[in-house]
Amino acid sequence: MTNSAPKTAPKTALVIGATGSFGGHAVVALIKHGWRIRALARDPKAASAKTGDHMPIDWVQGDALSADDVIAAAQGVQIIVQAANPPAYRNWAGTVMPMMKAVLAAAEQTGARIVLPASVYNFAPDSGDWISETAPQAPATRKGKIRVEVEAMFREASGRGIRALVVRAGDFFGPAAPWGG
Repeated sequence: MTNSAPKTAPKTALVIGATGSFGGHAVVALIKHGWRIRALARDPKAASAKTGDHMPIDWVQGDALSADDVIAAAQGVQIIVQAANPPAYRNWAGTVMPMMKAVLAAAEQTGARIVLPASVYNFAPDSGDWISETAPQAPATRKGKIRVEVEAMFREASGRGIRALVVRAGDFFGPAAPWGG
């Protein structure tokens, strides 16, 4: 007897920042769980060379700062992983908000859920070792203030039906961390 149940198409995730640490790990985890991967890159050929030919990634040319590019890349996806950081980790004030607005526009257009890695930049250095989700956000840095603004923008968007998951980690570690784990 054969199983005549129709096969469902694999789910597709758009990963923005797939060549970075969080984005690269997200790609591997999603593939292991049966997801197809589409990734946005300004230079898809260079990005593919960085991740290797063995990675089954459908590279799409575009810029994370462009809402039109992100919306086009997000067509037909169920999840958008926004793991991109400003180039060379500079100019947060000029790049983070346009990237986040582009991702929110894409999620609103497509109905995809956003997955956003977050940090503890939002909290004061004296917040203690255990920071709860209800802890007040009192950033001491410019990056922290921007992250608080991003999360406020995502909370407001959730009131309009945009689904987002903010994944907060105290720090990123492991063999790919810049300091060697």
